[in-house]
Amino acid sequence: MRAKHGVTLRLGKTFDSSNREIFGGFDEVILATGVKPRGLNLEGSKHPKGVLSYLDVLEHEKPVGEKVAIFGQEESGLMLLIT
Repeated sequence: MRAKHGVTLRLGKTFDSSNREIFGGFDEVILATGVKPRGLNLEGSKHPKGVLSYLDVLEHEKPVGEKVAIFGQEESGLMLLIT
């Protein structure tokens, strides 16, 4: 399913101000930080433009773009991938 939709899965990556450029070029970025919601320790993360939580996508049905980056661990990130 990932190949059909052109999805690249990056597991075990840290997202912070030192490496955020490698995650650029996406219409949307999804940070799935696990089953316990956690905040981001990033400048500007309180009001991020184009960043959705897994609850935004799965429960509130917010639309996402065609090119999406998903950041997460365990089931939350994979659940978004197959939705």
